[in-house]
Amino acid sequence: MRSYLKATVGVVLIVCAFIVCQRGSSATGQTSPDGTRVADEQTPEGATFEGKTATEWFTAVSDRTEEYGHARLALVVMGESALSAICSAMDHENARVRHEAATIFMRLADIGISDEASIGKLKAGVRDSDALVRMCAVQALSRLEAWTVEDVPMLIEFLQNKSEHDATLWSGYGALGSLGQESPQAVVPALIRVLNEGTLRDKRHTAVALGIIGPKAALAIPDLVETLKDVKEPASKSTWISMNSSAYVAADTAEALGKIGILAKDALPVLEELKSEGPTWVRARAHYAIAKITGQPRPHVEAMIRTLQSDVPDRHYAAEFLGELCAEPDLAVPALITALEERSTARVYAIRALARFGGSAKAAVPALIELLDVQHMELPLDVAIALGSISGERHVVEALKAHLKGQNFFTRYGCLEALARLAPQSHEAREAVEAATRSEDKDLRLEALLKLKKHQVHKNKISNRNR
Repeated sequence: MRSYLKATVGVVLIVCAFIVCQRGSSATGQTSPDGTRVADEQTPEGATFEGKTATEWFTAVSDRTEEYGHARLALVVMGESALSAICSAMDHENARVRHEAATIFMRLADIGISDEASIGKLKAGVRDSDALVRMCAVQALSRLEAWTVEDVPMLIEFLQNKSEHDATLWSGYGALGSLGQESPQAVVPALIRVLNEGTLRDKRHTAVALGIIGPKAALAIPDLVETLKDVKEPASKSTWISMNSSAYVAADTAEALGKIGILAKDALPVLEELKSEGPTWVRARAHYAIAKITGQPRPHVEAMIRTLQSDVPDRHYAAEFLGELCAEPDLAVPALITALEERSTARVYAIRALARFGGSAKAAVPALIELLDVQHMELPLDVAIALGSISGERHVVEALKAHLKGQNFFTRYGCLEALARLAPQSHEAREAVEAATRSEDKDLRLEALLKLKKHQVHKNKISNRNR
């Protein structure tokens, strides 16, 4: 299943950004009435942060000075005021400098900050000679949802480049899926051509895009069924799933048919065969698809719980299936809570699955709070984020606040992220994030500032839409 892969990639990107961007001195900008630090000046022209303009900060980035990591973060904190300087850097003759600019655009995109000029530079970056610039440009545009139907031919052509990184393809095909929800007539036929003519790698990503489109991709059902028939036999015999294997194509194709739903009932015979043999990864996708198409998830939840409780080495994929399907919580949640007791990969998948159940998984809160104290490098990050997805009750907020002071920075970052997610509906959580902007921990302080900035940008967009 793809969600664990994407979640893992997401965690790695978060952590890398956290480590790299936090080097350097602490913030010394002015303080707003609510206690948060802001740029020294608030006018677009000549705006500064810690006494330096965006151009000066980017010079520190491009010259790789000792302020390098802190300079990258400073540009993100400056937001709109830094866009012009970063746009200029996208035209630099040095590919490394262009890559730095595109990377900062990616982080700004996470907050939701862009303008017409920056989107234009990013679209030009999709054709850059440097693969890393292209990767960052595609990801930034996808995060900003800045693609239009007019971009479909360019995207299709670009994604056929066999040298592109998988992260680039995830973002590009994901963008096609989102565009297909709005204009299926422009996107689905193009994806069908790639599905029929492309490599296994192409078929895998195309199936993902068609799944994102969902019922509006019904035109592709016959082609998806034929693809599944073609790869079913080698997939069922697979013992190790490489990124571009038949098993991977089978899993993603089955999931796409499930997301299309009841219209894909003609796929049921081949899906029934697929769920009976092969690795858990593939069988779980077949169970998912049948449950979605028939609207009867309970027998499939029961089947995957049996797999989770067995001793098969890849049973952790059954835990992820339960989160993906997110059905029958009376059965699934207790089974996932039991899996939290394992010291294995199944525990990680169970934590992420419980997060998908949201409020239906409140019974897991005590066990998850205990796991915040586990001596593990990355696990508490997932635990904290799961808690933030499940409950905003006072005792949960208090536990997250207490662990903001922990020694493990994964724990600190995860708790901050969880509190930021709870902040819109929890006054205590928002106060905790605001308090973190005054923390003696410079890393925590600056990340908290960005959380609040992201929240404000989102709030402003909602306000503008409602006018």
